[in-house]
Amino acid sequence: MTTTDREKIGKQSKTADYELPHDWKQIKPGDLVIAQESLADGWWEAIVTSADEDNLTIKWRDYPKLRQLHRSRFSVALLHPKT
Repeated sequence: MTTTDREKIGKQSKTADYELPHDWKQIKPGDLVIAQESLADGWWEAIVTSADEDNLTIKWRDYPKLRQLHRSRFSVALLHPKT
């Protein structure tokens, strides 16, 4: 997916609308994480839609109509949690 594709499909929402987990073990559905679609595409905000042990299903925060992806719990990055 290119940046142009993202611009056409997406709609931005605020980070404050989502929970930010403090560590990887706390990741649950509804949390906001950072994930990669590919090495060339970079990192993007994603919402966790399901969490089963170390397996997550995510969707892109700004592009919810794109297909969901499966990632390991430890292959996503965490945003700094609210204090």
